[in-house]
Amino acid sequence: TTRTASAAMAATINRIKPTNRYTHLYTNSNSTGSASINEAPICNNLAVDPATTGVEPFSITFTVNGSDSDGTISKVNFNFGDGGISGDITTTGGIGTNSVNVATSHTYNNAGEYTASAVITDNNGDVSSSTSCQQTIIVQAGNGGGG
Repeated sequence: TTRTASAAMAATINRIKPTNRYTHLYTNSNSTGSASINEAPICNNLAVDPATTGVEPFSITFTVNGSDSDGTISKVNFNFGDGGISGDITTTGGIGTNSVNVATSHTYNNAGEYTASAVITDNNGDVSSSTSCQQTIIVQAGNGGGG
C-alpha cells in the first residue's frame, strides 16, 4: 500500500536549529510523506578593500564569499553597521549558482566603530548565520572639520 501525505502535512514546515545554522525540514513534492532537509548557505568570508580602518569619509569595497551545498544562492544582503544596507543583490557575482563572490561599496561619513556584515540567502529561503561574516570598521575623524 502506498501512503500519501495530506495537504496539511505537505504545507507544514518545521524549523530545526543545529548549532549556528538554520535548516528547513519539508516534505517532498511527490507527496510520499518522506522528508528532505535543506542546508542553509554558508558565508565563508567578508573581505574589505582597502582596510578596516580609515579617515572619514571612508570608502570601502566589501566582498562576500559563500556557498550552498544543496541548492543555489538567490541573494546577498550587506549591513554596513551605520544604518546603511545594500538591499537585495540578486544578479551579480554568481547569484543563481551554488557559489558566490559578491562585491558592493559603501562610504562611512561619520567617525565611529561599526560592525559590517553580510547574509546569504538560498533558493529555499534559508540564510547564512548573521555572525559568520562580519568585519569591525573603525572610522576616524577627519582633520578638516571645525569644532
